[in-house]
Amino acid sequence: MKIAMKRSAINRGGRVGYVETTDGRLHHELATPSEMTGKPTDDTNSFELVALAYSACFGSALQKAFEMKEIEYDDFSVEVENVVLVDDKGKQFSFNLTVQIDGADNAIKKEMVDAANNICPFSKAIAGNVDVNIKIV
Repeated sequence: MKIAMKRSAINRGGRVGYVETTDGRLHHELATPSEMTGKPTDDTNSFELVALAYSACFGSALQKAFEMKEIEYDDFSVEVENVVLVDDKGKQFSFNLTVQIDGADNAIKKEMVDAANNICPFSKAIAGNVDVNIKIV
């Protein structure tokens, strides 16, 4: 397989530290989620960053799917809910995606979401290992 691009980031301090890209273009302070500490916080956490990245990736894949089939649509959004589950083996992710597509009929919406799921590198990376529930509206 040929490398199409590389990007890297580094974390210092774990959940109460920061993340930044190694080129320094993005720097973000982190906090532990209030569900883990019992203390309220409005600061960003790593679980939100995963949801942001997955929604952007899936959205781009959806655009690509529409482009490849040359199908018109008005607008779309991809909401990703990152659910952290706990059992006797520890924590694990589960994702709920809500995909809203305006300006296309239901059959086209399903076809494009299925195509996006097969294009999106996040979706391909977690297929068969992480539960992903997709709702189309």
